[in-house]
Amino acid sequence: TIFCGAGVSADPPSGLPLSGELMRLAKRSLLGPLSAGVPHLKVRPEVLFHLMCRTNAMAVMEFLKEALSSCDCNSIHHFAANALARGNHVITSNFDTLIEAACDRAGVSYERVVGTARPRTRLPKLFKVHGSIDKPESLMLTINQVFKPMLSDSSLFFQTLVQGRRILVVGYSGNDQFDIMPTLRVCGCKHVYWVEHTVKSRSSVVPSRHPFVARLPRVTNLKAATMGVTRKIEGCPSLHPLPAGRSRPPVAVRALTMGERSHMAVDILMHQNDYRGVLACLARLPSRSDLHLRIAGFI
Repeated sequence: TIFCGAGVSADPPSGLPLSGELMRLAKRSLLGPLSAGVPHLKVRPEVLFHLMCRTNAMAVMEFLKEALSSCDCNSIHHFAANALARGNHVITSNFDTLIEAACDRAGVSYERVVGTARPRTRLPKLFKVHGSIDKPESLMLTINQVFKPMLSDSSLFFQTLVQGRRILVVGYSGNDQFDIMPTLRVCGCKHVYWVEHTVKSRSSVVPSRHPFVARLPRVTNLKAATMGVTRKIEGCPSLHPLPAGRSRPPVAVRALTMGERSHMAVDILMHQNDYRGVLACLARLPSRSDLHLRIAGFI
């Protein structure tokens, strides 16, 4: 069984943003001219999107759909598609649909199971644990959605895909400490091979410094270039890692009012205890705006 995290979609030619870049891109795209007033993001992605969704969830979904759109599969997506073609299962926490695109191009027969949906066939499974961008209602995006144990049906299904099997983990941070990592710990797999990505050409087995990875009962932590590992498994010559793409320009979303942008900015700043930033943000608005009244009521 292959487990894919967001890192698999960062390699060229896909070039999708990792969580840190996605947060910065969301800040620039959704806060617009107010983004300069939030110089640092000191929250988890789930917290940031929770705060933004409180003001305008539709705009956040529109942003994500555009930010995670790419029609360019890389070799790791094709590796996952080949694994499904051989009868193996693939589990991913990713929202994007690049593994599906690789499967479609190769004519692979598989069943996609999104979020809490249930399987209906005996085909190899692509299980999208946190939902899929083409089904916005399935996305587990905010702090109140991911900071709880995996639902029992989803947990049982996860375990059926890995029980007694070896798991290869690629492109995954291991930071889902409330749902995915606890499930991995008790899933009954034979062994976990965790690829800790590095740009160095030489690979080595080293103890994991990640506390949640180190707690897994049967794990080998391999420090290596992910693309090199997958190509070696496929029997292909290794390639040198390609340079990462430049920072993306802001994503165009539907017109947000300055009031909505301000609400988002103030929510983030207050969550980070940056009250000077809050005052600077308020200074840009009319003195009797609803946000001024809201802050006055909070104080």
